Parts: sequence; structure tokens; C-alpha cells
Amino acid sequence: MKPRVLIGFVLSALGAWLAMPTGVAHAAEDTVRVIQPKPFVRQGRFAIAPMLGLSLNDPYIQHVFVGASATYHITELFAVGATADYALSATTKLTDALLEKLNVRTALSPIDFMAAANFEYTPIYGKFALVNRVAIHWDVGVSLGLGAIRTTATGYHFMAQLGAALRFHLTRWLTLSFEVRDHLFSESLTVSGQAAGGFAQTFVFRTGLGVFMPFDFATE
Repeated sequence: MKPRVLIGFVLSALGAWLAMPTGVAHAAEDTVRVIQPKPFVRQGRFAIAPMLGLSLNDPYIQHVFVGASATYHITELFAVGATADYALSATTKLTDALLEKLNVRTALSPIDFMAAANFEYTPIYGKFALVNRVAIHWDVGVSLGLGAIRTTATGYHFMAQLGAALRFHLTRWLTLSFEVRDHLFSESLTVSGQAAGGFAQTFVFRTGLGVFMPFDFATE
């Protein structure tokens, strides 16, 4: 290869290499960025939800809870609210068997009402495609609350409440929620002249439909 041809080839390759960043820069400038609006806004909105619940951990009494929750969302992450539930109760097959076959009476104190004020934190959210067409948005939050619980045997008691919730956003104003709440309180009972009771813990699974107001919201 002649020297002039070799020099020309090298200069041409160098010029092409130096020109590459310019081409990339032009391609980046031509890129169109699409900013999607928020699919659901919580901040500044009030939500109310009728709830239905079921006790999970009491082997002697089965509770069914009917209640509601009301929540005001201060920001997208933080909210304050309140819950109230009335309870229907019935003894389980284990309790009936102990009494009938062994004449053993258990210390029973059914819950008939509870209410609490809660602080909520919702740090996790996402979405999934339903039948590859409809996008369903969801979030996960935790809560901490203080309140009162009433039992048929001993009346009212101070209560602490811990919870976790999974919510699906069905529309811009309607949600479907699934919650697990742990209710902690202290109670003393007397059975056949003997003291019983102490620390009590009731896990409750709750589900309900939440209505957000105002029904619509502005997106950025």
C-alpha cells in the first residue's frame, strides 16, 4: 500500500471516529420523553371504607367483625384515620367438645366492640396487567394505632393495634383492601373462683371497599 493511500485511510478513519459523538448527541436530542400522569393520588383525599372481618387465632371463640374505617391522607406516604368494629361471636367446636366430653370450662370473654385511631405509612406501590390489557395499581402500607376494646365479661380495656394492608386501585376513586390487624390488650377473668386471663392478642383479617373523595384528582 502506497504511503499516500495509507495516510488517507488513517485520516478518514480518524475523522469518522471523531464524528461519532456528534451523531450520538443528535440522536439523544431527538429522543422524545413521555411523562406519564399519576394513576392514583392519595394526598389531600379522604377515604371511607365499610369493612368485614374474621378473627384468626382464638381456638375457643370465633368472631365476625362488621365495621368501617375513615382515613385522611396528609401526603402520598402518610395518613391518619380511625377504625370501629362491632363483633358477633360464637364458641368453636373445640370449646363445645371440652365442655361436653371433659366438663372443662374455658375462660371465655368474647369481644363485642373495638375502636382505634391510627397512623398509616404506605411506602410500597406497583402495578400488574390483568389479562394483559387492564393495568391494576396496588400499594402496601402499615399502621399503628391506640384505642379501646370492649369484652362481654370485663368491659372496656386500653388497646394497641398493629396492622398491614394490601390495596388494589380499581378506579380513580374506588379501592379493594385486604388487611391483617393485631389487637393487644390486658384482661383479668375469674373462672370457677380462680383468676385467669392476662395479656390477650386477637388477630383479625379484614376486607372492604374504600371510596376516595373527592372522586377525581388533577394529575401533573
